[in-house]
Amino acid sequence: MLLDKALYFTSPNIGIFSETNNEVAIVPPEAPKKFKEAVKDTLNVKIIETTICNSNLVGIFVAMNDDKVLIPPTTTEREKRNLEKHIEQVEEVETKYTAIGNLVAMNNHGTAISKFLKNKVEGKTLKVAGSGIIGSSLFVTDEGFLTHRDTLKGELKRIKKILKVEGDIGTVNFGDPHTKTGIIGNKKGLLVGERTTGPELNRIDEVFLLK
Repeated sequence: MLLDKALYFTSPNIGIFSETNNEVAIVPPEAPKKFKEAVKDTLNVKIIETTICNSNLVGIFVAMNDDKVLIPPTTTEREKRNLEKHIEQVEEVETKYTAIGNLVAMNNHGTAISKFLKNKVEGKTLKVAGSGIIGSSLFVTDEGFLTHRDTLKGELKRIKKILKVEGDIGTVNFGDPHTKTGIIGNKKGLLVGERTTGPELNRIDEVFLLK
């Protein structure tokens, strides 16, 4: 598994601009060439270039695993058709909460959802650090997870039960507890925000690489 650092223009919050599974990554067309190349090479994926909801904040609006991608109802028809060319199941979530990526954490083993999406998305409800905004606070792959530093013991157990992987608490980008905002990755590689420190990288190594 590869591990590298990246920036989206000058932002280390790379997780809000992209989402990936083990085969493809969704990246805004306007993303820097260097960022697209880092995603393609480090994660060993095919790049899908599209906005979501006419926004470059792809990671905030979508969540996905290898089988499907969840999108908000404000996704345009053009964007939806673009996704359907590459992903088997494109599921539009009928909800007033458009930031699907902030409310879902999923891998190929399970799906954790915020209480705000109960009965809207198939999955088990979860809180992280006492909050329903689980998607931004929990980064997960098929190999492990890194969650908000204030995640409670009971929440840790539930994460492991739902997503069927081991993991731990941590931070990214010099102390940011919202781990998903600073990481994109899959079972083949990880990209972390440029401001991620040595100790933070060590924790990421422990969770995803040194298994």
